[in-house]
Amino acid sequence: MLKPIFTLLVAAFAFPAFAAHQESIASEDSLRIKALPRALTFDASKGSLKATGNDAFILHANKNTDLYSFVDSSFYVHQVPMATFAADEKFIFSAKVRPEPKALFDGGALLLYTDSSNWAKLLVERMDDGRIMLGSSLITDRVTDDSYHRAVHAAEVYVKVVRSGNIYGFYFSEDGKKWQILRTFRYRRPQGLRIGFYAQSPKGEGMDFHVSEVRYRPEAFKDFYAGE
Repeated sequence: MLKPIFTLLVAAFAFPAFAAHQESIASEDSLRIKALPRALTFDASKGSLKATGNDAFILHANKNTDLYSFVDSSFYVHQVPMATFAADEKFIFSAKVRPEPKALFDGGALLLYTDSSNWAKLLVERMDDGRIMLGSSLITDRVTDDSYHRAVHAAEVYVKVVRSGNIYGFYFSEDGKKWQILRTFRYRRPQGLRIGFYAQSPKGEGMDFHVSEVRYRPEAFKDFYAGE
């Protein structure tokens, strides 16, 4: 979540038990889709995961779920359903995502993940003015930066992350063809890196995050500005 300071007080209380999402059928700890070279692993205690095609699935977040570190490190939470797989040393990874946000900060993200203290995300979430925003965070040893990039004006958006050596980048597209760079960065804890998605509903009753048109190539990008 990318949030202002005044929202932190409510979130600081302990999380209640997570309820099951009755409409989803997958509660296993892994899911295989043909678009990916390895299975997605998943913690069913925080949500649910359901395949909807060879390159698509729905990730459901239970209520009180969030992955967030405040910029001054005074607040940290790690309670989200993640669907991730082991990444190669170079890759181009993209998908079309469609959150169904009903409450403040409902959303989902493209995720790089090493451990609970080291991760990066490109997040699509609902803000306090009702807009859907694209933002990103890079967390190293629980120390974060947050960037608010732009509003999303359609129900769906394409997101992408790439890696070539020590260069990482986040991109977005409205049609999955013309890509725009959002940021580049160095990810300092790449050992055991996993990539995938997560969903969150820190203030709502839960949310579905639709992921489709998943594409993965274990190769370096050649076009820096398009990530291709």
